[in-house]
Amino acid sequence: MLPIPRRLKKEPLLEAIWELRFTSGHKVPAGDILPGLIYQALRADYPKFTRLPTADIPVAISADDPNVAYLVRFRLEQEGGPFIIQIGSQVISLNCRRPYAGWARFKERILALVEVLEETALIQEPERHALRYLDLLQLDTPPSTESLQIELTLGVEPVIHAPLQLRTELHENDIIHVVQIATPAQVQLGTEHNETGTLMDLDTALKSPSMLFDNVETELEQLHDASKRKFFALLTKEAIERLEPKY
Repeated sequence: MLPIPRRLKKEPLLEAIWELRFTSGHKVPAGDILPGLIYQALRADYPKFTRLPTADIPVAISADDPNVAYLVRFRLEQEGGPFIIQIGSQVISLNCRRPYAGWARFKERILALVEVLEETALIQEPERHALRYLDLLQLDTPPSTESLQIELTLGVEPVIHAPLQLRTELHENDIIHVVQIATPAQVQLGTEHNETGTLMDLDTALKSPSMLFDNVETELEQLHDASKRKFFALLTKEAIERLEPKY
């Protein structure tokens, strides 16, 4: 097995996301209470509070429709920092935008948020605990899957330089990876700057998350290690070298 780099000098990461989906045993829906409590506890770090249009959807509808239950309703942002907290009726996430702050700082922010969640006593049990990473590979002219460990044919024709949208699930013991590849993909960086490449969306989740507040740090490390191994396993050796790995 090839060694896994500690970091990449040419970092392709666009955004890292920690997500928790949950049920609440509270009489008043957690999605109505959590935003205010989290803002009160963390407003020194996240002073910008935004109520999104989806917040107007009645919570009763959210409870009956999973497509609505996991929509983001409120957002807390830093002033000039990479971290964003997003809250829905049955979901909360911490997003780290480019430039990536690194796993140590990202995990520290997640644990601080989880501590606040535990203090609210609103979350009964986790439904889904996941880390998601979105990377834009720009090693080859898109559309291209040359830098990926993919062998795909349609009939007898190899699909290497054809436009592609692919979604699959890869199972690994008690982990499930949802992998999405899109090429060519265009992403907006900032207000006016767009970049094009091959987008890799890697969502790594526990199949059966435990009671979050007892095992959160262990689960985070498990998810992070599994996601990192899978990311590099999906790249060719040549692609990794071109990203200038540091071991």
